[in-house]
Amino acid sequence: MNEPVVLTPEQADSLALLRPALPPIFTSYYALFVLPLLEERVIDLEWDEDTGALETIGIGNDKAVLQIDWQALHAYERIEVCADIEKLVAHGVTIYHNADADIRKMRKNGVGISAGSHARLEDTMLADAVLDSEEAHDLGDLNRRRGRLPDYKHLRKVAPVEYNAGDLVSTYLIWKHGLLPALTADPAAMFIYRTMSIPFIDVAIEGEEAGIRTDALVPYPLLDKYRGKVEQARTLARA
Repeated sequence: MNEPVVLTPEQADSLALLRPALPPIFTSYYALFVLPLLEERVIDLEWDEDTGALETIGIGNDKAVLQIDWQALHAYERIEVCADIEKLVAHGVTIYHNADADIRKMRKNGVGISAGSHARLEDTMLADAVLDSEEAHDLGDLNRRRGRLPDYKHLRKVAPVEYNAGDLVSTYLIWKHGLLPALTADPAAMFIYRTMSIPFIDVAIEGEEAGIRTDALVPYPLLDKYRGKVEQARTLARA
């Protein structure tokens, strides 16, 4: 049985500010049937930081949010969700913050998509890198500079539902009211974003999935040694 989460005063205040800014949140994957009605939507995934296991697929915008608990789905339900996402991105506009990472994670879990299979793909991280190359491009920093939500990135462990919804809404609002107008006002930046940044996503995914050929006898012992060091560090941290 999971122990109840105890919020710090700062976390409680942040959550109280965030919740009124979020739209209705649906948790049944059957709600996927309403998503084609969202001509513009954000996709944002959550996965275990240690194992890399996919946990949540979040889809939505400032009007509605759907969160799919990937680990709770049966095998046939996962197949249906994969097919629905493939159909979804073939229409309208799909926005990511770091499309490379989210698309690779979906592909690894059976969703047969690429950047090229999207009717239109936007990426707030890439857009911000073009417009403000000297700034940090993580979503928390971007939300503080161009977003409309209160700071929420410290809530990941204590309020995962609101955290993911915050990522979806924040990404959407940053794109619609911050980055898209800025790109529109700067044709040179828009040209770089459209002709260089977005087309490179599939190139990056292909390279990362293919990896680099090596002599397996060399890296694997080093990987085992590294994992041992990580486990030692965790043990010391818990002591």
